[in-house]
Order: sequence, then structure tokens, then C-alpha cells
Amino acid sequence: MTLNLANGLSAITTDFAGITHVVWAQGDNLWHAVYDPNSASWINTRAIANITGQSIKSLNLTVEPHFICGAWPE
Repeated sequence: MTLNLANGLSAITTDFAGITHVVWAQGDNLWHAVYDPNSASWINTRAIANITGQSIKSLNLTVEPHFICGAWPE
């Protein structure tokens, strides 16, 4: 899958371990991937939520010491 963030429905952050995460809305899903600096590419891409019928206007992604949390505000 090609990571295309042109539609603006994406969020990116770096966690406490230095790993960069991105989430984005594409099609009927919310997707997640992590950046691999060794290959200079996004890896472990997977759909993490079905968003069919949702009216998503923006995404926020925050980091906590033991997890990342994604949300789309109303």
C-alpha cells in the first residue's frame, strides 16, 4: 500500500522510544504505520478501525508513556 497523506486526514507523532507513528483515513478504514529509518519507509501498515459511515473532519494522535491514542474530534 502506498502511503498518501494528501487528503489531510492524517496525524503523525513520535513515541517515547523514538518510533514515529502515523494514522490516516483512507477508504472505509483508519490505518496505522510506523517509520523505519533503516529502510526510510513506512512499515507494519494495517487497518486499525472501520470508519464506514463516519464523518471525519480531522485526526489527532497523542503519545502516552505506554501507548499511543488516536481520536477524531467532533
